[in-house]
Amino acid sequence: MKDADTLLRSAGSFIANLLIVYLASIPLVTLVFFVSAVTGFYNYHFLLGINFVFPLFIWWAYDVHFLSKYGTTPGKRFFKLAVLKENGERLTRGEANKRFLLKFFFGMVLGIGYLYIFFNRKGNTLHNALTGARYYYDPSISLNSKGERKFV
Repeated sequence: MKDADTLLRSAGSFIANLLIVYLASIPLVTLVFFVSAVTGFYNYHFLLGINFVFPLFIWWAYDVHFLSKYGTTPGKRFFKLAVLKENGERLTRGEANKRFLLKFFFGMVLGIGYLYIFFNRKGNTLHNALTGARYYYDPSISLNSKGERKFV
């Protein structure tokens, strides 16, 4: 995965997924702000926390659901990427959960999860390496009407 094309696709899919998640969380966050304005409850730290927690929860559910069911998320699918086990199978729900928690902790909190790409031969992120997953690029990736991954 070390080639520049796959790295750019991976970064693009991350940004696309982030946009999808934040757009999906707008109604929930707006509702909380509206209720706090109507009731007169205003606590800056609480509202700031809600603005962080709702998108994080939606991102977790989104990532785990799509990776365990389809092997790709809509953002990754747009960039023709799939996250699969080394043997080509989809991640189980437990593995997808573990991958998300590791991605959040090592990638978002510590920032070292993505730097790991440059220090291993396979070019895998730390959360993928620890869960036995990797990115696969296939220009013909699509989903059939039943939501199953197929290659054209």
